[in-house]
Amino acid sequence: MRLFDYFYKKVSFAGAVAIFTTTWSLIASFYGFYFVLSVVNFTVEELLYFLTILTACTVMAIFLHLSHFGLFHKWGFSGFTRSIRLINKYFDRGYIFSNYKRIENQTVEEVFSVLNSLSVNNLFIAITYTALVIIVMAVVTYFRFREFDRVLFTIIGGVFASLIIGYCTSLITEYFTGPYKVRLQQILFQRSIHVRTRNILSFKIKSIFILFLVLSSMIILMILIRHSEKALFQIIMFIFLSLITVGLLIFLIINTISVSLSSINHAAKNLASGGAGMFFPPFSDKEFMIFSDNYNRAVLEINEIRADLERKISKRTEELSAAYEHVNKLYRQIQTDLNLAKRIQKRIMPENLDGIEGLNLAIHYYPMADIGGDIYDIFQLRPGHIRIFLADAIGHGIQAALITMIIKGEYEKVKNIKSIQALLEIINSSFIDVYYTLNAFFSCILMDVDLHKRKIRYASAGHPDQIHVCNNTIEILRHTGRLIGIKEDTRYEIVEKNIYENDKILLFTDGLFEQFNDREEGFTERHILELVKKRMSSPIYDLHNTIIAAMKEFLGENYEQSICDDITMIGIEIKENS
Repeated sequence: MRLFDYFYKKVSFAGAVAIFTTTWSLIASFYGFYFVLSVVNFTVEELLYFLTILTACTVMAIFLHLSHFGLFHKWGFSGFTRSIRLINKYFDRGYIFSNYKRIENQTVEEVFSVLNSLSVNNLFIAITYTALVIIVMAVVTYFRFREFDRVLFTIIGGVFASLIIGYCTSLITEYFTGPYKVRLQQILFQRSIHVRTRNILSFKIKSIFILFLVLSSMIILMILIRHSEKALFQIIMFIFLSLITVGLLIFLIINTISVSLSSINHAAKNLASGGAGMFFPPFSDKEFMIFSDNYNRAVLEINEIRADLERKISKRTEELSAAYEHVNKLYRQIQTDLNLAKRIQKRIMPENLDGIEGLNLAIHYYPMADIGGDIYDIFQLRPGHIRIFLADAIGHGIQAALITMIIKGEYEKVKNIKSIQALLEIINSSFIDVYYTLNAFFSCILMDVDLHKRKIRYASAGHPDQIHVCNNTIEILRHTGRLIGIKEDTRYEIVEKNIYENDKILLFTDGLFEQFNDREEGFTERHILELVKKRMSSPIYDLHNTIIAAMKEFLGENYEQSICDDITMIGIEIKENS
């Protein structure tokens, strides 16, 4: 191909093709000469005369052939016919490939059509000039020897040579023009222009011709050997020409198959990677042309299915994008609402507890989400009398947070009622009457601390057991009634206990002991009691912080993601001399 490219640049495209095909014509002419030599006896003088005329005619035919195909293109003469001139014009310096975007579709189609027919065109041109050589040789032989037999064998040898010349000319032309035909077909395909190519030969015909050539060579060789007067050099030369001829033909056929299979492989890979995947056969062999038609029909169907899927995916993507944007907008609105709810929920919790005398308070409030279902309230009912309220709504998140708003509203109405029992029963009745359809249930503990009488009084509505550390002894504060909102006319028992200086009371929701680590191990009430036993003599702040730190350590580094319930803990310590 490098030698072809050299002649392509120095002469012309069609001229480069003609140089290779006419070189083969020269070899084939001597092949025909050996056919004549095998059946006709020449004297040395006659042989030199015949060979001189054959060489002169062949050289003249080759010169005409090369001129026909643009030998003098660089000097302004691009060929005898319009089709040859068109090829040489648009293939000059690869113009059609470097400037194809500026060339009209009709021109590209015409150039492809001419290039596709070049092998047939070259075949007929080669046979035409070969026929002229045969005619000249027949006339010269007749006038020189006046023997009809010699003229007949000269014509037969010429026809034999012309078959080889025509066949090889077609194959060689296909070999050099194939890659360029593919590039033009790709350009036309990109412009949605479909072109059909004609098949000229098949591998079956090529195989038959090679077999015919081998058999003919063997027959001629047998004749040459049989006539012992033939020089050994002539026999060796004929064998050499036969090997070159058959070898070149086999090489061209194998290369045709190899290049075509490589093109199929490339097309299949291109299709698999998402490309068009079209297969344009470089050569006009019947088998590959039929395969190309069937393969490309399948590829077009696949591409249509792929394009339809891409359209559907694009449409769905747009729909999903719009839905995502809508959801994102709603999410941002929800986040805004949650932030507002968080601020509201924070505002309804007691903020400044410094005004409460006689108690040391340590509070930990940690909702599972931005807002939670725990709520507490601490206020001074009257001097020396503090009321503490801790509630845990059933559920988590927004639902539980909304219930806490209801709890807060109902509690604020009755929080100053002196009787704890009456207060809880009123709230229970309200939830049954007004909010029953909401399934708004909650547990709570309500405790009054009387610093003057040194007593605590509490009632627990379905709330977990709480802890009272009295004189270095742990006492459990158990629940005294059902959840609020479960059953009407529920009665809540009041429990009264004595308190002393430095007593500690831990009030908490079930979120404190219903947490699990990555190993599905739970932080339980047992853990809390063990910690209280170890640190019961510590100030309430230390005890409180120890429990929270132990829980976080138990859950691990990602404890914030591990928390599965709202956590609230209120630590109360009776001050000395209060």
